[in-house]
Amino acid sequence: MADHNQATIPAIEPNTLCIGLGVCVKGEVTVPGIVVVDGVVEGNVNARAVWVSESGSVKGTIVATEAEIHGTVSESVQVKQLLSVHSTGRVLGDIRYGELQLEKGAVLSGTLSCVTDEQAPVVESVLAKVERPRVVHRAEGNRVLNGAANGAANGAVMNGMLPPPDFRAAS
Repeated sequence: MADHNQATIPAIEPNTLCIGLGVCVKGEVTVPGIVVVDGVVEGNVNARAVWVSESGSVKGTIVATEAEIHGTVSESVQVKQLLSVHSTGRVLGDIRYGELQLEKGAVLSGTLSCVTDEQAPVVESVLAKVERPRVVHRAEGNRVLNGAANGAANGAVMNGMLPPPDFRAAS
């Protein structure tokens, strides 16, 4: 049996979970601090910070304040602050981030959206019914182009009629 002393074993911060190379965890992982993934997690990971190494893989949802991806994450990532994806990193699925840092060679595939503390404005409140332009004049759909018979105007034929567009003006 090998003799290990405190000098050879690195100190681990409190509230840290290390999932080692060759280890597969199935289920939800919730840690108040840091999760380091060298192995495989099949399930959701909730933590303050998540670090996925080159050999690490997460098949599920990551919800964290910050994350650093060197390995593979599939399904979804929700990072409130900084999401760093390095050259060996692959993130596949729904990606939501506060800030995004990509290294050359990083792969992102799926939906990408920046989230902030502010709520996105609702479309209807931006363009309310009273602010919408009103129809001032409607062109008749059976009007002949430039008075030319059968729609031949300057040698061009457009089926002889104008489409029925609406002319709008701001109210």
